[in-house]
Parts: sequence; C-alpha cells; structure tokens
Amino acid sequence: MRDGAAYFPIGDNVHDIYRSGVDATDGTPVVNYGNYGILYHIALPITGRGQVHCFLSPLGGVYAGAVTAVSDGQSRLIETPASRAYFGDQTLPEPPQIAQARTEGLLVLTQYTELADLGTYSAVHPVTFYLLAAGGIESAREYHSPARITKKIFIMRRYFFISVE
Repeated sequence: MRDGAAYFPIGDNVHDIYRSGVDATDGTPVVNYGNYGILYHIALPITGRGQVHCFLSPLGGVYAGAVTAVSDGQSRLIETPASRAYFGDQTLPEPPQIAQARTEGLLVLTQYTELADLGTYSAVHPVTFYLLAAGGIESAREYHSPARITKKIFIMRRYFFISVE
C-alpha cells in the first residue's frame, strides 16, 4: 500500500483463528473464544520516508487495556483509551453489510467508530506493538449493575487502524 489507510483485525476467528487446547483440570478440549490472555507481537512492515499514524478500535464491545509501542530503540506504554476508563460503549452495532465488508478486508470507519490514538511513527524507524488480549465485559452497564454478578466472556474484536501520511 502506498498512501491511505489499512487495518487488520485480531481475535475475530476469521483473520485471527481462536486458539484451542486442553483444559488442564479435566482434560476436555477447549476453545479460547476471543484469544484472551494471548500476547500479540505486531511488527508493522513500514517503508518510505513519511509518517504512520496508528489507532486501536474496539469493534466488538467495551475494552480497556494498554499497548506497548517500541520504535527507534524507545519503548512506551499507551493506555487504551487514554482519557477514560474504557471505550467501545459508543460504537453502535454494525449492519450486516459493514460486518461482511470487514470480513473481506475492507476498511470501514463510521462516525461512531471509537479510536484510541497509538501515536505517529516514522517509516524510517518502524514500530512494533505488544498487546495483551485481555478478557472483557459485555457492556459497562452490566459491569456496574450489582444485580449482574455473572461472569461473561464474549467475542471481542479489536482492530488496528493504520493511516499512512
């Protein structure tokens, strides 16, 4: 890609297949829906002389976490999101045609797409991100409701959006 925007999903079971294994307590087969607890090492293959602006978007529900960015020998921890405890609660459910477009690899941003700014990096010094796919909650409303004590694991799709300038 020369100029423009690109993205890639993680934890969606289409582009990033759920990991499976064996339950250590009883030996039954299990699937890690959402790939929770997996540390992603994402090295972006950037070339050229321009700048690359990177974002994280929680399209599958509420998300809070941190990303480590390493570039030009420097490492920094980025809270996602930086300005509040969580985000993804303002992102509306996607219509089927948008979800299908994402599955086919098309970048779609709407006015409701929430983004966490991961910074701008020089193409001369490519960036590598480290992201732990943490477990999630279905909605902040359920999380804060004392009547809902049940634990819920759900499929959380997270996307990296990369804007090339």
